[in-house]
Amino acid sequence: MKFTHALDRKQYGEMLCAIQTKLNDELDPKERRYLLVPEKISEGGILLKNFPDRDPENEMQYKSMRHWLQKSVGENISPYPWPLVGLSGKDIGRVGEESKYPWKGLGVSEEEALKNWIVHGKGVKLIPQGTLGETHLKARCDAPAWTMVELLIMSSVMERQYGIACTSFPKPYHLTLS
Repeated sequence: MKFTHALDRKQYGEMLCAIQTKLNDELDPKERRYLLVPEKISEGGILLKNFPDRDPENEMQYKSMRHWLQKSVGENISPYPWPLVGLSGKDIGRVGEESKYPWKGLGVSEEEALKNWIVHGKGVKLIPQGTLGETHLKARCDAPAWTMVELLIMSSVMERQYGIACTSFPKPYHLTLS
């Protein structure tokens, strides 16, 4: 991924809502089960909290697209800091400033954090222009594998509406590996 435009929290939150709408419109129009939120993880990313074929009995099941934001290709220093997800409109810090895992147990749901980003996040820088992202896809605890259709829908919204160039995709057979 290459972020050709800077994104603030409001834009990022609106992007997640736009992707969620497009996924539901095209892949799950009757039940609209896709639910996307910012992921509470240091490298940042998109958490799919709900999706078709999710086991309602398995609370641990999730899919995520982690970003691993970098200033340049192959940079091995720590990624850009991802904000503490779960906080109301105030920016009290970045991941890594308070403890090794400050994003865990913050008491506000990811859904509430997303609303706060959209309402209070205008002008609060999140991803600088020119940033690169090394994407890591995860499907954990028996979650169904990512599909190429999901990735193509997400990338179309990212590219057309938010200036995020998705530069490569996994081979289809890699999507079925656990």
